Amino acid sequence: MQKNEMTTGDAFDLVRSSLPTKWRKATMVGPLKEDVEDLYRERITPETDLPPMMPLFSMFDVPCFYRGELVADCGKAKAGKTLFLSILII
Repeated sequence: MQKNEMTTGDAFDLVRSSLPTKWRKATMVGPLKEDVEDLYRERITPETDLPPMMPLFSMFDVPCFYRGELVADCGKAKAGKTLFLSILII
């Protein structure tokens, strides 16, 4: 670990120390605790093994639009966003 890197425990300790005293010892119970535990268990870290990315199609032999990826088509009104998406679909 490098000099300036923080571990997860250090980060949590830093957040806890910034909270008011009455909240520092608060514990989670019920569904919220289960949700937080699920999020912690499913989080992606540098050690997480991810499945290979699978492109949905290629344009000019360049893979694009991978499965599971979120894509936003943004632009001004009447700029051709719908036409662009229609071309991709066909």
